[in-house]
Amino acid sequence: WGRMLLIVCVAGASLAWIAGRIAGRLEGYRWSWAEPVLLIGTLWLLLQVVPLPSMLLNALSPNHAHWLPAWTGTGLGTWSTLSLYPAATTLATVSVLSVGLLFVVACQRLRTIDDVETMLKAIGLAVAGMAAFALVQFATSDGRFFWFYEHPFTSTLHRVKGAFTNKNHFAQFMALGLAPLAWWLVQRVGKKPGSSRDFTSFTQTAGSGDLVPGILMCGLGLVAFAGLLALSRGGALALAAAAVTCAAMMFRHQKVSGRLLAGLAASSLLVAACLGIYGFRDVSQRLEEWDPGVRLIVWDANLQVASEFPWTGTGLGTHAEAHPTFLSEPFLEREFTHAENSPLQIASETGLPGLLICLAAILGCLGWCRVGLRRGVDSRIAAAAAAVTASLVAHLVHCLFDFIWYVPGCMVVVALLAACARSLATAANTAAATAANTTETPDAT
Repeated sequence: WGRMLLIVCVAGASLAWIAGRIAGRLEGYRWSWAEPVLLIGTLWLLLQVVPLPSMLLNALSPNHAHWLPAWTGTGLGTWSTLSLYPAATTLATVSVLSVGLLFVVACQRLRTIDDVETMLKAIGLAVAGMAAFALVQFATSDGRFFWFYEHPFTSTLHRVKGAFTNKNHFAQFMALGLAPLAWWLVQRVGKKPGSSRDFTSFTQTAGSGDLVPGILMCGLGLVAFAGLLALSRGGALALAAAAVTCAAMMFRHQKVSGRLLAGLAASSLLVAACLGIYGFRDVSQRLEEWDPGVRLIVWDANLQVASEFPWTGTGLGTHAEAHPTFLSEPFLEREFTHAENSPLQIASETGLPGLLICLAAILGCLGWCRVGLRRGVDSRIAAAAAAVTASLVAHLVHCLFDFIWYVPGCMVVVALLAACARSLATAANTAAATAANTTETPDAT
């Protein structure tokens, strides 16, 4: 049902954009390097599930016969797909294509800095709302999600999870929204060019009836508190990466003021007070208990799978079936549904081509972020780019310790942030070109 909802929403957004283009209310299509990369990735995933001739299949993946001996000369038929589990690969491909299509539509709709700022505010509100819901559910629930749904494999009793069945995914969602909320707070109480920063101006602002800064401070505190109370080590690291990166980028572009520091300090005190009342011991013990042993064994199994299928992989979504071949004896009875490392799982499931496609997409997004953050860029563009960059950096940090690229709830936000990065880079380049033309015109005259 979740996958169906994703498909319906993305299809509705796509049809709405097409209708707007037909009606002439929207601008023409904007192309970039992203479209060829998405097209190549789509073709590669489709190649994993389409039937192929035996000669071509054996040439691309010679180990198929060794892994599937019952399909060789036994009368069962002939295996014809690169994927060892075509049904799982098909379902995973549908989710990937849906998120990719959402990214394409978002790139066409987010045209101006106002559009990007609206999207960042929406992401911040969604994450703050999820944090509040998760904490209320954790405090009042009897183990059922939304107080009525009993999940067969997990509950809400011992971890803060919100609408996610996995604490790591919930913590990642919190990390994605931390920087947009901090950026929003900067926009409301940060330093403005030519404005004074004395105590009188601060008290006048505080007494003006503007409740948004206070709400944002509370939202930041709730997001940090809920993310830490998820007891996810990777999630805590992602939260720290988002906070440090956002603060560094804001400082570099002189967006940090005394009022902002006071707001962040208030949020930190709120988090500390909440942890002091409940959860500090659990959080500290969880962060100190770091045993990479099991993860290293699973990572090693994925590396061996990747070495067996270096050019094609075993098929997207086949990790649970493929990696047990290389697990040591004590873990044969346990199922590790994912590799706890996104690049390694991509390498084992899609081979070297799939890994290179992912790296190209990552480097391209970081390139957009770099353009939006370069010196001389308009302050609004730089501030928004700082928030986007911090969230994407947090996502990249977390993906090294968990496989979050298959979670639509997180990847939808990542796709929207990537679209924001593209729009900000386009706006920065346009502004630079306009400034250059304005400078050259008097000389020519």
